[in-house]
Amino acid sequence: MTKKNSFLKVAGLMMGATMLMTCIIGGSLANYQTKKDDIVAKATAAKWEIQLNDTELSKFSTPLAFDVYENNGGSYAETADDEVKTGMIAPGTWGVAEITVKNAGEVDAKISAAIAEGELPTGMKIYIGTKAEALTADDFKEATAFESAVDLAASLDPEATVTLKVAYDWPFGTDGADNDNAGQEVNFGNLALTATQVD
Repeated sequence: MTKKNSFLKVAGLMMGATMLMTCIIGGSLANYQTKKDDIVAKATAAKWEIQLNDTELSKFSTPLAFDVYENNGGSYAETADDEVKTGMIAPGTWGVAEITVKNAGEVDAKISAAIAEGELPTGMKIYIGTKAEALTADDFKEATAFESAVDLAASLDPEATVTLKVAYDWPFGTDGADNDNAGQEVNFGNLALTATQVD
C-alpha cells in the first residue's frame, strides 16, 4: 500500500511538472501583436509664387506707367513738370515707375531684373534698381549696361516685398533737333524679372 501511494505521488509530481513546463514553454511562444498597413506617408510641397503689384508674375501684362518730373539740370527731386502735358515725356524730363515685387510663396527667393536696350531717344539713359533715396545723375546709365541682370534681393523671405524702380532721364540739350520721337511711343526696352529659389 505504501509503494502504491509513493508511486501515485511520484506520478502526480511528474504530471504537475509536465503541465508547469508546458505552461512556461507555451507562454514563451505567445505574444501580443497589432498591425496597421495603411498609414499615409505624404507631405505638402511649399508654394512658389512671385507677384508684381499683386498679380502673379506669369500673368502680369500691365505696361509700366511713369510719373514724370522736371530734370532741373540733373536734379532729380520730384518736381512736377508744368511745361509738358500730363502723362507725356519730353527732353528736360525724368520719370520713374515703381513695381512692388512680393514673394507670395513659402520659400525664400532670389530676385533679379534686366532690361534690354530699346530704341531710346538721343541722350536718354535708364535706371533699374531698388534705391530708396533720391536718384542722382550717377545712377542713370546707358541702356546697354542693363543687358546683364541686376540683383534686387539676394534672399526675399515669404510674404516680404521689394520695390523695383525703373527710371529714365532725358536731359534737355541744345545740340540739335531730336524730332524722330515726337508724338511716338518711346521703347525703353523689355524688362525681364527672374525669381529663383534660394538654395
